[in-house]
Amino acid sequence: NPDLASSRGDNDNHSFSRGLVVMDRASGKVLWSAAAKSGFRHNAICIGGGRLYAIDRMSGPELARLKRRGEESPHKPRLVVFDLASGKELWSTSEDVFGTWLSYSAERDLLVEAGRVASDTISDEPKGMRVYPAAGGASLWENKSYAGPAMIHHDTILMAGKACDLLTGAVRMREHPLTGEPVEWVWSRNYGCNTPMASENLLTFRSGAAGYFDLCTDGGTGNFGGFRSSCSNNLVVAGGVLTAPDYTRTCVCSYQNQTSIALVPTADVETWTSFGSQSPSTLIRRLGVNLAAPGDRKADDGTLWLDYPSVGGASPTVVVRLEPAEPEWFRRHSSQVSGPGLSWVAASGAKGLTKLTVKLAERPGAAHKYTVRLHFMEPDDVAPGERVFGVSVQGKPAIEGLDVVREAGGINRSLVKEITGLEATDQIVVDFAPAANSKVPAAVLSGVEVQIEGP
Repeated sequence: NPDLASSRGDNDNHSFSRGLVVMDRASGKVLWSAAAKSGFRHNAICIGGGRLYAIDRMSGPELARLKRRGEESPHKPRLVVFDLASGKELWSTSEDVFGTWLSYSAERDLLVEAGRVASDTISDEPKGMRVYPAAGGASLWENKSYAGPAMIHHDTILMAGKACDLLTGAVRMREHPLTGEPVEWVWSRNYGCNTPMASENLLTFRSGAAGYFDLCTDGGTGNFGGFRSSCSNNLVVAGGVLTAPDYTRTCVCSYQNQTSIALVPTADVETWTSFGSQSPSTLIRRLGVNLAAPGDRKADDGTLWLDYPSVGGASPTVVVRLEPAEPEWFRRHSSQVSGPGLSWVAASGAKGLTKLTVKLAERPGAAHKYTVRLHFMEPDDVAPGERVFGVSVQGKPAIEGLDVVREAGGINRSLVKEITGLEATDQIVVDFAPAANSKVPAAVLSGVEVQIEGP
């Protein structure tokens, strides 16, 4: 189209094609072809269930050029479905077809129409989402406020920052990990110019650097430092390997590594995330406070550990007060820590604390019983008997003469102390007091875990 080729500005030359050609992948023989009335949008072509689905519509910039000449499109946008083997048109609709994106659910034989609203797309990507029976028939539901891409994950549609139910369109919910209250399932990312991609277990995207969201643990957004996802997403997960072929091309963003890379899972890798700013509105029932950690992390038992002070990105707002407010912090890699506790909790912490307060609610309410687990590690070259302190919880003595290095069996070894049956209304208060004969007159603490007892 000469008019398209000579246009400037919002260039849509490569967003659609005038025809489709289906070939036998083994022989290269052309099986059938179809001509578009307006243009087959590239992101709105998909196959499944023995069918090929396509949206045939003019792009927004092309419609704008026609309008400037006082013309209109001679054809209404349409969704058309072909038999994949023969090319026979099975069904079509021109009823309010708006999409620039199609995706297919093999599990449910459903077709999703949407847009792909992102900073790296042309301006006519629309909002809205609609689900059809792929074999034909009236749509199951539609929502004009939803924004794609529509990534189908079993009975969930993953979208930009949220998700909905494939069958009904209802917003996906989660239990807030701190309170158990039902809240909307959301995920977040830092700056990023590409569109997310989904696999069975991971969402990948640009999030400042190379970013991901672990769908298994629902623990927040993490980053692979040192390199970035490209302007078009190149973080591809398949067969247990994350591959990132270099696709930066002419981009001038300054990152340490500009190369193709492949990553495989490692059990002892440190995984830090930013859970997001979805703060609790009811009583906190379960929480971990990970002192001096570089980010948030969800444990295998479902406890969400928040970094304090918050340095790894947005976290739910939980009021934590320390005395002194600025103790001496320490941090090392969890591979240096041994012992029975969580190595990635024990690996960081504070020295010199006299008091730690965790707010469970904005104001006092009914009393509840809590279990508190205190996580310790001796980070310094301290001999048994040189750092000894006592611990009180809720104003009552809980641990007398605690010698972490002696009980843990050495330095850089984790130790967990559990206190049960603690009554609390709106806060947990832990006090530390060095023993009178302690050579090192400063308590040490890595983390605090609180969990309500009973239902």
